[in-house]
Amino acid sequence: MGWQTLCDQAEENPTTIGGSMDKLEEEYVRFEPDTFLPTNLQEVEVVKIMHFDPNGHFEEPVDLFQREDGSTSSVLKEEYRHMFEHSASSSFFAERHSDKKPFTMHELMSFFGNLFYMEVTVKGESANHWGRQAEDSIFGASGVNLENIMPLKRFKHLRQALSFRSEVSVETLQRDPAARIRCLLNLLKITGGKYIDLGRDVALDEASVACRPRYGRHLSVYNPRKPTGKYHFNIYMMCCASTWVAVNFRLYCAGDITDRLHTVTSESEAQALRDELKEVATVRQHVLEVVRPIYGSQRVVNTDNFYTSVQLLQALRLKGLRGRGTVRTNSKHSPKHVMLHGKESVRGDYRHGVSVEQQMLAASWCDVNIVRVVSNADASILSTVQRRVGADTIQCTGPLCVKNYNAYMQGVDRLDQTRARFSIADGHSFQKWHKKLAMALIDIARCNAYLTRKLVLPTETCRDPHRDFELDLINDLLSGKWAEAPSSAQMLYTTNALDLSALAAPSPVSPAKCSWEQTASDANASSVAGKTETPLKFQIFALSTQYVFARTYMAK
Repeated sequence: MGWQTLCDQAEENPTTIGGSMDKLEEEYVRFEPDTFLPTNLQEVEVVKIMHFDPNGHFEEPVDLFQREDGSTSSVLKEEYRHMFEHSASSSFFAERHSDKKPFTMHELMSFFGNLFYMEVTVKGESANHWGRQAEDSIFGASGVNLENIMPLKRFKHLRQALSFRSEVSVETLQRDPAARIRCLLNLLKITGGKYIDLGRDVALDEASVACRPRYGRHLSVYNPRKPTGKYHFNIYMMCCASTWVAVNFRLYCAGDITDRLHTVTSESEAQALRDELKEVATVRQHVLEVVRPIYGSQRVVNTDNFYTSVQLLQALRLKGLRGRGTVRTNSKHSPKHVMLHGKESVRGDYRHGVSVEQQMLAASWCDVNIVRVVSNADASILSTVQRRVGADTIQCTGPLCVKNYNAYMQGVDRLDQTRARFSIADGHSFQKWHKKLAMALIDIARCNAYLTRKLVLPTETCRDPHRDFELDLINDLLSGKWAEAPSSAQMLYTTNALDLSALAAPSPVSPAKCSWEQTASDANASSVAGKTETPLKFQIFALSTQYVFARTYMAK
């Protein structure tokens, strides 16, 4: 390189030598290139030559790192010395300390927005929504990459840390197996029928969430007839018969009614209901607990033959309600002598009987099969229904109670159909059974929001109003518009009153345990990250009409 530089300079600056070459002598002189010290990174990249002198000498830089005492080796920080001096386990847990930044409420809402988006645009594995998309190479366009919303590693970490109540003791779980999600359950009980004025008829039936948990077997039910699987979580649910909105429900689990109604009603009312239902049959206990919010309203409860009995109608009448439902022939006190029997009946045949003292009607009607109904909400008159026989439509005469039952019993089934579409409980798998069940409850809240919003917005011009609502919900959660949604102070899930004017901005959420939990008092209030020294007010509220999520406020 030095010789090339010398030759280049000789060509550029030719030297003229006067005189004869015989009289000149040769002398070799070391070539010293110009010194070039770069001042920025660009000049570093264009350096062409560096000269190293084998006889040179260089002193140590005077600005190298050293501590005040002159030491340069690594040492343990004094504020963490006690952790490693204590024990080996203390040292091990210290090394597991995470330096990830805390979760924020916006990230939590974006997390649920991502879950909903994955159900609208199904791409198989959830990781397929991150990175280069198939549309990029097929259509030459830029597809939606969730990396711009939330990194995949961050999404998985939040999914792993998600919880709804931290530090649940063994004694609490023995008393209430659903204690990990009890706050979310009770919140939906409070807000289920808050936004609509119920009509006369409600439907009561069981909804199921397919799951076969390893550690939640005490909550699962075996039913081989279900199309989604043999093992399920059962939820006894009451829905509006016309709008299909879920009003109230009870999770099938062994627990005390005072825990199931904690913060939903007063302790005295829960205790009184517990004492009253103590001697009642189990099936009727389920019904009377679920219909508790409409006591004394003279509404009609429609049930199927698993729940319906003559005694249930009497119990509902004592609570200021009426009942209607199909009944089994082997049910206690069933009026078999006024019912159709055998295969000799043909379509259109009917029989009915009336108990004037009990104000109760029993009727049977033959369509394809024999239908047996008992009711204390209908008159003993006949009505006409349309039935299709082949390609023709015929008019059939039958009891009015049978026609009303067919019209008002489908509320829970309709809600299940709505919930099954875009369901984050069915579309995402979780190792923790309580997370799976919590996603199903959020699906119920999402469906309530959609069904309630249909009452105020016209949907005749929409081709698919359910999908349009889902897209609007995803947009609000990902863009941050959820923070602008109106909410009510009544949505606070705590036993204490809360002055919203005394609240500061939301505090960040620790990634160690992202949980939603109730607070009983300021003294033992828990943050989303667990127990802290600063009292926190924890508010779970509904976004728009029924978007159920959580917000944490730091009390002044």
